[in-house]
Amino acid sequence: MNQRFILLILTTLQLSSLCLFGQESVTGRVVDKSGKPIDVAAVYINGTTLKTTTTDNGAFELKEVTFPCQLVVSHLGFETLKANLDGPPAMAMLLYMKDKDITLSEVSVEGKDKRKELLQSFRDNFLGWDTWGKGAALLNENVLTYQLTYNEDTTNASFSGDLRQLNLPRSIIDRSLVVKAKEPLQVDLPLLGYTLTVDLDYLSLIQTIPYYNHVTGLTMDRFEICRYLGSYSFKTKENVTKSKQRRYDRNRKDAYYNSTMHFGRSLLQKDLLKNGFLFLNKRKDPITNSNSYEWVNLDSCSRFDERGNLHIYGLAGKSFEIHYFGKANGSPVDMSKKQYSNPIEYAKRYNVYYNDINCSTIYFTNDTCIIRKNGTVPDSGISFGGKISNKKVGAILPDDYTPVEE
Repeated sequence: MNQRFILLILTTLQLSSLCLFGQESVTGRVVDKSGKPIDVAAVYINGTTLKTTTTDNGAFELKEVTFPCQLVVSHLGFETLKANLDGPPAMAMLLYMKDKDITLSEVSVEGKDKRKELLQSFRDNFLGWDTWGKGAALLNENVLTYQLTYNEDTTNASFSGDLRQLNLPRSIIDRSLVVKAKEPLQVDLPLLGYTLTVDLDYLSLIQTIPYYNHVTGLTMDRFEICRYLGSYSFKTKENVTKSKQRRYDRNRKDAYYNSTMHFGRSLLQKDLLKNGFLFLNKRKDPITNSNSYEWVNLDSCSRFDERGNLHIYGLAGKSFEIHYFGKANGSPVDMSKKQYSNPIEYAKRYNVYYNDINCSTIYFTNDTCIIRKNGTVPDSGISFGGKISNKKVGAILPDDYTPVEE
């Protein structure tokens, strides 16, 4: 069987935002290494619509900020600056920006056809190849740069853990692609009613040669592992008609359901069943080769901190299955109802019929992992595969998004 498999590694594309200590203002000045003010620098809270630009003397103010959050400062010619804020600063911030290193080891990619191929690969892995990704538009794709190398020796070492996790040897690696941006990416999300500004640090992608996996018994003719890191600022489309706004609201709900944010919030609120999720550990009997399922309970290996973030311990190298049951409109089936008194057996029957189309996998790659109070994951300690990972940047929502009740 030929199978195309994508492992989505979540990083700091989504960070924090729900209100804990109330809303406050953040003020400060942005200067270069010599103390000279930097004007027209973009200052925003990562993953939100809160954004401003610095004045002639480098000053800025952001109002109605909720904490904890990540403050991002971006300007052409300077390295993007990020500051994690647990609460409102006691005084105005003084932020120094470093000159951007222009001697990056970028390899020129020759040929119009090759650049077109790499751009499509970037689009598929960054925006997504589903309805959301195909509907999104890169407004300034010319700012992208590509570094393409071949064979296992040139592959980013950070992928080694991913290969071990999937029981794959480095010898199967065919090529490695690193994509960066010379200036912020502009992305239009017409289905969701947002325009994104993305300060892309990098997107790294490895592709393998055809490989027969003796563990799964599957032949994979194109195996890919993708990582990306960046910061996002959302701008809501303005002056839209009521009918178009209703369409945006419906689409945003559709993008939210069975997303990593939806799962994360349901896990934190201990409402997985009510939100259509089964969180299961699958075991295979070595004698009968049959599968059995048991509930995953994280109570003994997790704790909440004072801000409502969930810290998970001791699961490095482990993976579990996530099964989502949705209605025709994508909203969750309440699996806590009586007719689903044995949801595990129901899941087995359901997924045999639907060929696992709504099955996902969660991987814990670090000994300590965090899910923030708003359901987002701040680093690569947790990653997702399967159905839930298909929603990429084309389906991204602000960190403080909540579904609108009809």
